Amino acid sequence: MLAATYEVVAAESGAAALAVLESATVPFDLMLTDLVMPRMSGRELGRRVRERWPAVKILCMSGYDREHFAEGKTDADGPEQLLHKPFTVDELTERIDELVAERP
Repeated sequence: MLAATYEVVAAESGAAALAVLESATVPFDLMLTDLVMPRMSGRELGRRVRERWPAVKILCMSGYDREHFAEGKTDADGPEQLLHKPFTVDELTERIDELVAERP
């Protein structure tokens, strides 16, 4: 198990997240995004990140229930990992640890 000591960089929008990734001098290991956001969905952000930085792991979070996804009401059918809200800090840390530890 990894010790949850990660450097976090916050971005206020999908466009800002892309700008942060573009200007980074050290590659990011993981991006955490909500699926439902204004102007650019987390799904669209994830697609753009995968195209430009394929090694970056993507963890999406959503308050929508599993049935909402199963009924096809969202486009969350990509390779992103999904964390359902609400979640605890321990649950978030565990998922991040798992994803960061995975080999590409």
